[in-house]
Amino acid sequence: MADYIITWLYAESPDDESYYPSVGGDTSSVGFQEVYWRCVYDFYKSALLTQKNQSVQYMFFTNVADIPTDVGGVNICRFFDEKNVRVQRLELTNRTPKDWYGAWRNQFFLFDILGYLQNIDGNFLILDSDCFITKDLFLVFREIEEKKIVSFKGKGHALDYPINGISTAQMRMLYQEFFGEASEMEYKGGEWIAVSSSIVPRIINEYKKLWDLNYQKYLSKEVKLNEEAHFLSMIYARLGHQESAGNQYIKRMWTAARYDNVSASDAELPIWHLPAEKRYGFKTMFQYFKTEPTEEQYLEHLKKVIGISKKRNWRRLRRAVVKIKERVCEHLNRT
Repeated sequence: MADYIITWLYAESPDDESYYPSVGGDTSSVGFQEVYWRCVYDFYKSALLTQKNQSVQYMFFTNVADIPTDVGGVNICRFFDEKNVRVQRLELTNRTPKDWYGAWRNQFFLFDILGYLQNIDGNFLILDSDCFITKDLFLVFREIEEKKIVSFKGKGHALDYPINGISTAQMRMLYQEFFGEASEMEYKGGEWIAVSSSIVPRIINEYKKLWDLNYQKYLSKEVKLNEEAHFLSMIYARLGHQESAGNQYIKRMWTAARYDNVSASDAELPIWHLPAEKRYGFKTMFQYFKTEPTEEQYLEHLKKVIGISKKRNWRRLRRAVVKIKERVCEHLNRT
């Protein structure tokens, strides 16, 4: 079976916006969406540089009618054509009401992606676009082929700790109510979906049933599942999958001033998920990729940009310097 590396971008309209804390601003604005287009470009550039298996295929899912031809001087439409990144346009099937939850209303687009993929044979790795791929993913795909599902568990929290509006204990109570059986389910991250085509129809079937059950909780204003990772966590448990083998391949690496969990050993991970770097590291690497670096040059530069081996204060200082430069540029543009 073919191996697929996939990311996505769902653009919200002015009348259907939600909140994305790592970027801020109006989600329908050009400036906001360009942040994500830079991430998408960096994502595929990093993948193309590091994958040794030339048979790996690349797919990109979006609701955007026209792929941009000028994002900071880069023609992303032409880049996709030249690098054989297959673009598939979809619409969001399950659009949540505006009072559903405070953020990330487009995340259920992931299930539309899975719905499309159930008609394709392959091993699928769907990642958030704010990821850099730093190593060949051959072993990841072989594990997907063998296990059918390879999930990722985020930072461990106490059972009563709320994760995007609901705790693990509450999710377990909902599971009992929905399915009439107990489960020791855990919260799984939605930035990494690693599944084989053989299991995708079962995931979609469980999702449809779970959507209806959970929507009734919304209507009755009770505690409910709020985002795609809540759904995936429950679906994986429903399918008898509890392990978190994905943690050996990816980490949610925070570099924010208030929370920084980066360590030098993270440099060995094949995938760096960097949510707080959308407006910083990804922007810097976007410009750097224009120089067409080799794989070795790319990896060395990425380590320097993120400061993977530096102390936390260094990363805080870097972000402060970038913010100051942005404000100076904004002031000069206004005058």
